[in-house]
Amino acid sequence: MTAIEYEVDIWFSAILNFFKAGPDRAPITNNMEKAKALFNSQQRSVFISITLGYAFFYVCRLNFSVVKKPLLDGNVLDANQIGTMGMVFFFTYAIGKFINSFIGDRCNIKHFMPFGLFMVAALSMIMGIGLPYILMVLFWGIIGWVSVIWSRSKHNLT
Repeated sequence: MTAIEYEVDIWFSAILNFFKAGPDRAPITNNMEKAKALFNSQQRSVFISITLGYAFFYVCRLNFSVVKKPLLDGNVLDANQIGTMGMVFFFTYAIGKFINSFIGDRCNIKHFMPFGLFMVAALSMIMGIGLPYILMVLFWGIIGWVSVIWSRSKHNLT
């Protein structure tokens, strides 16, 4: 194994460990009052997390809809290109719904959801600097995939 392969292996292992689900906690069986209080506290926290997470993902998913008209009016993109970008988004959105369900079942949701939101935000900002069309399609497709990371997370958190 070369030094470069070793470095790649270390980075890859670190990334996998970051997303790996942690061990289950021991159940609280001896103090039902403590268990009920903890459950009520966690229930509110999960509800707020899911609601805000969905809202943020939803807002990030709609940013292209806001700029379609100015892109058409400014002759930056034509109608066919915008249609292609929409098609790529919805195909990758559907594929992401399928794939992210499997990934989400095996990942630490506390790391998986923020990573997806960060990716959507970062790629959206990069798209705003005026990229070539093919990169815009690629990034918008990636945004479609990562914008549904929350979908499996809501099942795991509930």
